[in-house]
Amino acid sequence: MPAGDLIVADYQFELREHLAGDGCDWDNTEQGWSDPTGGEVVGSDAQRTLADGVSAGFDRSGPIVFTASLWTPNCYDDAEAWDLVSELREAWAPSGYADLELHMQLPGLGHCWLLGRPRGVQVDTARIREGVAFAMVTFLGVDGRLHFPDEGGSA
Repeated sequence: MPAGDLIVADYQFELREHLAGDGCDWDNTEQGWSDPTGGEVVGSDAQRTLADGVSAGFDRSGPIVFTASLWTPNCYDDAEAWDLVSELREAWAPSGYADLELHMQLPGLGHCWLLGRPRGVQVDTARIREGVAFAMVTFLGVDGRLHFPDEGGSA
């Protein structure tokens, strides 16, 4: 199945055929997502040694750091929640040198993706006995761009 084909609604995202977000086993929390539409500008200005100001260098887009806060609203017991934690950790494991695509769908923007690398999962299991787990996933969009299907690529 092509990357991104599991997404059926806004505020869902997919990595390595693992779907999360609105209406999924790992649903969005109130904290939601960070802004995936752009990173910071990285400049290479140099302080002038014998004059005021700086010599302007080349400006470029820095990486986009995407984070999403998730929880397990539909688990019936701790065993099911632990299974979901394991699946999430597997999907968001480091990719080594390989860049991956994190696909998402946003209102007004539609289907889009970041190119980069997962930076792992932080999981809070304080309420796991109730079948509730919370997680924060992080992805580094290394080229500093949000990609769209009309640009070419995998979607």
